[in-house]
Amino acid sequence: MLRSSPQKARRHITIKDVAKRARVSPMSVSNFLNERFHLMAADTRARITTAIAALGYRPNSGARGLRLNKEFSVGMIIVDPQPAYLVDPFISRVASGLSSRLAEMGYACTVQGLPDCDATNALFASHFRADALCVFASGTRAARRKLIESLARYDEPIVLIEETERFPKLDLMTVRQDDSGGAEQIARHLLSLGARSFLLMMPEPIWPANVAREKVLTTLLTEAVGPNRVMRIECGYGNFTAVQAILGRWLAVNKPVDAFVANNDQIGIAALRTLVARGIRVPSDAMVTGFGGFEIWHYSDPPLTTVISRAYELGHRSAEAVFRRLDTGRFDEREVVLPLTLQISGSTAIHQRE
Repeated sequence: MLRSSPQKARRHITIKDVAKRARVSPMSVSNFLNERFHLMAADTRARITTAIAALGYRPNSGARGLRLNKEFSVGMIIVDPQPAYLVDPFISRVASGLSSRLAEMGYACTVQGLPDCDATNALFASHFRADALCVFASGTRAARRKLIESLARYDEPIVLIEETERFPKLDLMTVRQDDSGGAEQIARHLLSLGARSFLLMMPEPIWPANVAREKVLTTLLTEAVGPNRVMRIECGYGNFTAVQAILGRWLAVNKPVDAFVANNDQIGIAALRTLVARGIRVPSDAMVTGFGGFEIWHYSDPPLTTVISRAYELGHRSAEAVFRRLDTGRFDEREVVLPLTLQISGSTAIHQRE
């Protein structure tokens, strides 16, 4: 009986194999693997990428990390008092944009949630190994400054996401959207439709973007109608049941205002549903706005007027900023601000107003 011979072991693919298939020198492949992309043309980089995929070449990641003194990992720190922080559509999209772009560039992304900005960050950072940090933090201004200055002592570059504080002496940059500009668009839109009384509906956690939005809304609306016609309530963490209960209690002792201005779409839709359930027509009796423009706003009836957020792009741009900093040794700029657009829909549409 014939015996089948043992299967021949698959030969280890080397840099020379990749270079031969890509029609480049081994040094070009080495430059590619060491991320010295500025030393090669775009078509050279494309051929090496194709050759690596075709051959199934895998560099020794441990040796590579030791050689380059890199972890090939970026840490994302999210400071949010909600344990289920990734349920929030804004946070989840930022994290998705960051991790997806980092993966494309060969980096892992480790997400760490913290309930507050206190000393827990020191314990975390002492055991955390990463080439850079992306920090997305809620909390008071003083608490956030303390956190960021503490993390900066670990000598890792930092990208701040949706942060409004300035740190000119630290190795960091900020990537944020123009939340103040978005709030201004809402205020001017509602005033142009004749609204003269307002209820600002804010979540309890202190996010710098929320503070910026509220400051602009309060300033512009108060200047137009006076301080007694601009009111405010806190809506807990913004979940549907809590918003309905809080707004229900407010409506029990107050007359409906012309416009209910919600800090995000979740609060806006919960407010809209609460008003309709009480026989208050939207938008003919009262208008409602949100902020975010994620998929959820399509599910309100009427559709919610909202500001279209750029959360995924915030994460994407943060990853690119990290990569450039690690590649060149410096940040190209100190701040990136993405503009926002108002999406006018049925919850304020003027043709539906009586």
